[in-house]
Amino acid sequence: MVGMLGTLAATLSDFTNRCQSCPQKAKVEHAMMKIDKQDIGHLLLLDYLASLHSAREKLRLFEHKYQASLDEFSAALKASDQEDFEVWDDYMEWKAYQRVSEDLSQKIEEIKHGHFEVA
Repeated sequence: MVGMLGTLAATLSDFTNRCQSCPQKAKVEHAMMKIDKQDIGHLLLLDYLASLHSAREKLRLFEHKYQASLDEFSAALKASDQEDFEVWDDYMEWKAYQRVSEDLSQKIEEIKHGHFEVA
């Protein structure tokens, strides 16, 4: 989201700078652009959906690599006597992407229902 809002802010800033240097500035004392909460919601939603897609793709890669779900992999890893740091690193990363995916899914549902604040 920060990327999209940063781009929007840069575009607005550029627009404002161009308006301040134009000859018609004397005619226009104040210019304001109104952005509705719904528009911000759409930007947030798009950003969260893109992030969710990326997280789910990472989850699919781990599922493909180990031919198991996270729960199955976790159970097998904990039952194993071998200690493989690369496998444990994958497990930690996989678990983190699962958490991110769940958090983003919850945020997406909140936005869809209009439950977010614009500061």
